[in-house]
Amino acid sequence: MLPNPEMAPDLPEFDPETGVALSELPERNWVSDHAVKRIRKRLGVPKKAAQREAERALDGAKISDFVGQFRRHLDWLRHRHGVGATYRVTSNAIFAFQYGDLATVLPIPAQYRNTVNAQLKRMENSEFLPASASA
Repeated sequence: MLPNPEMAPDLPEFDPETGVALSELPERNWVSDHAVKRIRKRLGVPKKAAQREAERALDGAKISDFVGQFRRHLDWLRHRHGVGATYRVTSNAIFAFQYGDLATVLPIPAQYRNTVNAQLKRMENSEFLPASASA
């Protein structure tokens, strides 16, 4: 398994408790078994594709990228799941990370799907604008 790319810059070179170089330790799986089950069930992908979906989720939009009712829904989820939870939103689902590990995958509620897709499309279009055009 690949290490969590989002967490890679924050990793120390040596384990503080044992003093062993982290490069010598076995790689840690950052996608929980529960998350794999939820990806398979809710996104309808095979088991081998679950890891790829999790890696794609890291490129998803953050809570702060959204506005309106869907943002309120994401804030409610964050409050419900605790301070250590972070979320990434793709056009398919909401990916919940708990302390750097993918914990679960939640469906986007039906009443927000059009809003989410419109906001994601707007974000994609604004990324390709030159700096002078956005001012």
